Amino acid sequence: MTTRFYPVSYAIAALACLALTAPAAQAAPACKKASHLGSGIGHGPFGVGTKNARKAATADWEAKSVAAHGSKYGSLAKARGASWKCTRNIKEARCEVRARPCR
Repeated sequence: MTTRFYPVSYAIAALACLALTAPAAQAAPACKKASHLGSGIGHGPFGVGTKNARKAATADWEAKSVAAHGSKYGSLAKARGASWKCTRNIKEARCEVRARPCR
């Protein structure tokens, strides 16, 4: 009686393998070759200025990416190779982010 279930077991295992590998092929991000630069300025004491500058730089990067490639490429969270450069002084913080947009 156990020999009858082997073909069914193999079929189920094959379907499970196909189901697990298919989303991986679709999940591969499509990235643009050129990177974009976003910049922002923030004000506030004790790291608040830097936090605000990072938010502004993220918004700027996303707006430029959407303008260049469409809304599918407008998320910094999906981008590759993001690098940040932030500087601050008593008056303000400035941040720049450079990354390749991906969808």
